[in-house]
Amino acid sequence: MLTTWLDLPAWVITVTLIVFYGLTATLLHLIAFHWPTRRYLASLQGMTTPFFTTANTLFALMIAFLGAGVWESYRTAVQAVLHEREGIVAVLELANAVPSEATRLRERVNHYVTSVIDDEWHQRPIGHGSDHTDAALLALLGAAASPQTGVAASPAVQAALLNAVQRISAARSARLVLMHAPNDSPRWVAVLLLALLTQVSVAVAHLDRARSQIVALSLSTAAAIIALALVAMLERPFDGTNQISPEPLRQAIAAE
Repeated sequence: MLTTWLDLPAWVITVTLIVFYGLTATLLHLIAFHWPTRRYLASLQGMTTPFFTTANTLFALMIAFLGAGVWESYRTAVQAVLHEREGIVAVLELANAVPSEATRLRERVNHYVTSVIDDEWHQRPIGHGSDHTDAALLALLGAAASPQTGVAASPAVQAALLNAVQRISAARSARLVLMHAPNDSPRWVAVLLLALLTQVSVAVAHLDRARSQIVALSLSTAAAIIALALVAMLERPFDGTNQISPEPLRQAIAAE
């Protein structure tokens, strides 16, 4: 369920947060001032605000830790795609130094990128990469390491070709790890619950005046929604609303 929510468009994620926490804030205000429960809560008036800062502090810490992890994963995912692109560009450039094998190397690179975009990026077999992409990468490595390439190229050029293919493989492995990484569901549940407890703390701390409670609840709820929505939009770098595009890989072969 959490994964489905994180895969929703940005505006839907934001709307669901606004609706949920807006309803909880409204419910808390009604319980405090308009329902019969008001007389039972009257005895809590006068409790000082510091007694209710625990939930607020924990929410701030948890959303900070969660956000730091999410942003780091997103940045790593972007870098993996760019490193993969750099390896592809390097192979295409080095192919020019091996005229007799240039066509075969370019065909292998084009086949690999096409396989990544068409098979691996969107279909994404569970637990591993696409078999077609595995075969395409192996074929590219075979072309770079073939005796024909060794005869046509200098040892330095062939070594550079092999190094570039290895960089592509390493970047792909990093990308696959992030593609199949599970969501940190326990931490997300904790953050969502702490946001709710923060609302409760704010409501209890303002039981003396209705308007003060409305303002305090509105501000704290808005801040929580902004923080949660921003982190949720980046939680799944290859699936969510701000998913990373394979366009850099496509551009690498299109520019050749």
